[in-house]
Amino acid sequence: MRLLRSAPAAATAILVLAVTASAFVPRAERVAAAVAESNVASGRAQPLLLEVQLVTREGGDPVGSGELVVHPTGLARLELRGAQQLVERHLLQGSEHSASRNGRELAEPRAFLPPLFLLQSDSALTLRAALSAYDVDADAIRLAPCGERDCYVLGGLRAPPPRLHHPQDEELPPAPEVKDPRERPTPIPPDAKPALALWIDTRSYQVVGIDASDGVKIRFGPLTQFGTLRVPRWLRIEEPGRGPVRFLVERAAPVNAPAAAFGRAWLTPEPPGDDPETSGVDTGDAPGPPDPEKSDIF
Repeated sequence: MRLLRSAPAAATAILVLAVTASAFVPRAERVAAAVAESNVASGRAQPLLLEVQLVTREGGDPVGSGELVVHPTGLARLELRGAQQLVERHLLQGSEHSASRNGRELAEPRAFLPPLFLLQSDSALTLRAALSAYDVDADAIRLAPCGERDCYVLGGLRAPPPRLHHPQDEELPPAPEVKDPRERPTPIPPDAKPALALWIDTRSYQVVGIDASDGVKIRFGPLTQFGTLRVPRWLRIEEPGRGPVRFLVERAAPVNAPAAAFGRAWLTPEPPGDDPETSGVDTGDAPGPPDPEKSDIF
């Protein structure tokens, strides 16, 4: 009888141990280092050229194609070509995103150029510095379900302001209630504001998603081999109030892309026939003449 009575207790102990093990979350710095190692092993820690196709409806045909150049330092540029000689260019300089259509700058561009350089960081130091550039608390980390697996969520909170008094003088708020036993989040101050967050697969340490502070969500498809490179087969972008779009990666290769290739001169180029040296990277001809206000197919 004693053996029978102890069986439920033993099962409970095993369950507690299992929950405790699944709730373990490593330090953010260690996860950042593992992500950087995964980036290097995939060959992405270098300037890359991605040939992409844009799909605006699930199951639909591409409505545009183009070239995406990404640089580990936080620079990126995208040129899209669509019907009616439409050319749209997007430029990312760190956290600053700007765009033009047929040579005219756009006031409210689509979020077609997410911070893909976060998939290129080659060390924990550079990844954490990149997060800090977005005003992210690089030490914030939690475990959360993502599909059929779990993910580490790195960031998601804004970096706290510098303390102007001794920590003992401040009464810290209680940690939030943990509804899912797998989650053990970083305590959230009552005045915390959302910030960019990386969703990281707990097995491969590949970045599988990015949540921006403005509500934009980016999700990455499975990795595909292009020579020595491994890059996501597609990326899906969801903007608040806009239909989701998907970029299909048709080709990926290393590219020589100096910093000068990501200047604003490329965003609004001079008419054809002027100095070709401003192009920097050969990713297509200069925009054509159609009126951008009448060509919004993206």
